[in-house]
Amino acid sequence: MRKILAALTVLVVISALLVSVSDAQSKKGENVITAGLGLGYPGLYGTGSMPPIFLSFDHAIVQNIAVGGIVSYSTSTYDLTVDKWSYTYIFIGARGSYHFADQIKDLKNVDLYGGLTLGYNIVSAKFSGANEKLYPYSAGGSYFGFGIYVGGRYYFTPKFAATAELGYDIGFFKVGVSYKL
Repeated sequence: MRKILAALTVLVVISALLVSVSDAQSKKGENVITAGLGLGYPGLYGTGSMPPIFLSFDHAIVQNIAVGGIVSYSTSTYDLTVDKWSYTYIFIGARGSYHFADQIKDLKNVDLYGGLTLGYNIVSAKFSGANEKLYPYSAGGSYFGFGIYVGGRYYFTPKFAATAELGYDIGFFKVGVSYKL
């Protein structure tokens, strides 16, 4: 594992040194796909078993304005000594963002943005344990969700970037990698 991490670190440093300037701002027609991990899931029941993993897509409809979608999946459990509830969360939503890095002088290889999320959170729950035969429960609690976020991408190459976002949607903090299609 250490060898893989060391190799990835060397690759990232070399990529950053080889690229002098990347046009990181959102131009009309650009598409960016991002995969990552959310931390601090809002609305989580019990203890998080698996933090949200997500996949998002952004399409610049005009200069500096992008729309797209996001899908995430996570799980949690709530232990009751001999029994437990297991929860699954699937979020499907639309995103809109405004990219403003081009308004900051001498900012290179960086795409800064803020936006809103609107979607539907599909929540399911299952009861299991010693009393499962007496109380065969399962439930769902799906609901509409919204979010607000600010984020940034640092482009190591003209197409590959590291992404971080703060906000309230699938996680209070999200990290991932982005690829410009």
